[in-house]
Amino acid sequence: YGTKIFLSAPPASGKTSLALQWATYAMLQKHKVLWMAGEMRLKDLRSRLFQQLLGWSKEKVKRKDEELSNRDSLERKDLVKRISDYGDLWQFVEAPFTTENISEWVQAHDAKFLVIDYLQTIRSMEGASTNSIDRLDTIVSDLTELAQKKGVEMLIISNMAKGEMRNRNLFNAFKGSSLIEFSADLAFVGQIEESSNKRVPRVTFKCLKNRHNESVDIDTYFDKNTQRFRPYRDLNE
Repeated sequence: YGTKIFLSAPPASGKTSLALQWATYAMLQKHKVLWMAGEMRLKDLRSRLFQQLLGWSKEKVKRKDEELSNRDSLERKDLVKRISDYGDLWQFVEAPFTTENISEWVQAHDAKFLVIDYLQTIRSMEGASTNSIDRLDTIVSDLTELAQKKGVEMLIISNMAKGEMRNRNLFNAFKGSSLIEFSADLAFVGQIEESSNKRVPRVTFKCLKNRHNESVDIDTYFDKNTQRFRPYRDLNE
């Protein structure tokens, strides 16, 4: 416990989808999940969580909802039960919030897996530095202390700094903080790669740091039918 995972990637590359996939896995292990939502509407997040749990596309969820709402079927009752069984294990919190608010929510929900989507939406405490790098460094430091004190695993999504994927130090891709390189236990930067299948983008999450094990990149594609990332090698089998 207390592991800090940092994730950054270009817009529309699947940061939130990957975070949902990891958080869903934690929830299925009966760990309480706390999701601090900086921008995405809670309605959309709940819908995507529903898709993750069932492994269904958005179109199938909508179609099934229309089918099952027309009859009181055993299938409908089974689906409702499958979702409601996890209701107490997941809590969404909408912005605005500070690190102090986040600490209070972790305590109240007894969270063991915390997702911050995303780092740059956390507000500064009153009287904090207005310098953007100093501000984010203070926030990262506060989150590190929270992880250590509460034993909560964190997945922290960061905006990507423009053009930094060409920089030799890929940690510069994490926008606005100089402490992430030292605070992270795991750090990934996503890149959209050329794919042999033109209809399915290849997304590689490069592992920049693994404090306790060998750094291994995650080579994936996003399966719209199940709303999950899958190993890219499976696409060619």
